Amino acid sequence: MNQVISIQHFREFEAFLDRKLFFIVGMPKSGTTWVQHILNNHSDTVCRGESHFFDILFPQIQRCFQHYNKEILQQGGIVAHLEEYGGHVESLNYKIDDMHLVLLYSIFTMFQKWVSTNKDSLILGEKTPDTIRHLTLLTSLLPQAKIIHVIRDGRDCATSGWFFNTSGMKENHVPARSFDDHICRFLKQWKSNISVAQTVGENLGNRYFEVKYEDLLEQPNREVTRLCHFLGANEDEQTIENCVYSARFEKMGDGHQQGEDQKTAFVRKGISGDWRNHFSSALNKRAWAIAGDLLESLEYSQS
Repeated sequence: MNQVISIQHFREFEAFLDRKLFFIVGMPKSGTTWVQHILNNHSDTVCRGESHFFDILFPQIQRCFQHYNKEILQQGGIVAHLEEYGGHVESLNYKIDDMHLVLLYSIFTMFQKWVSTNKDSLILGEKTPDTIRHLTLLTSLLPQAKIIHVIRDGRDCATSGWFFNTSGMKENHVPARSFDDHICRFLKQWKSNISVAQTVGENLGNRYFEVKYEDLLEQPNREVTRLCHFLGANEDEQTIENCVYSARFEKMGDGHQQGEDQKTAFVRKGISGDWRNHFSSALNKRAWAIAGDLLESLEYSQS
């Protein structure tokens, strides 16, 4: 890489920090992939996934730098040389801010792969559901970024997740836990993650947006219009219709119809309330005891 290219690259990095960015988050099987496809079909936006910047990449960066710091401390000759000339070994150690900078630059280089640099008007987005657990770090590193939080009834998320995770199991293979235990375990995490995300969202103001899976099913054009308004993207009727049509269930599925149970498909059924077909009365009571307060506040019924 010559100096001219290098300087230009860093200028692009600086410009990236001021670009319109958004991140789609949510619990597994909540509809984040659906929202990603909707927005990626909009002419004003590019949305890719799943990069796992915060839950996979950043821990790897931390481990790498921590290993380097440890190795430097073990180099006795380097330490002695520094002290001889009035230096200190701490000057060779990478700090957490250095790790954050590497993460930021890594995010930038990934986004650069998704869109050519001459399309500066594009709004850039990324979807990794698990980023819901890292919103504080994300929003501190990219204070201009907007958050789209996709919410779905936790009982449906858990049910869909069960069938997705067990569909690839060999015949006669027994899951590590029962269906009931899976549901209860998932709902505890569902309640915790959503509650934390909403708390972060309160401090973000107009940079935070919630969309419910059930509302997207019932009134997709209305909800997509709301999403576009939030992002500052074109909201004309034809554009919205194209986004909805391009991300319809039949296109995202494995050729089966919406409502048809295709357990091996990533997009399994595409309906709301399917948990009622699989929960016993006892399990429903357990589920409500775990997450009923949040379910109720989100206007989901117990029955």
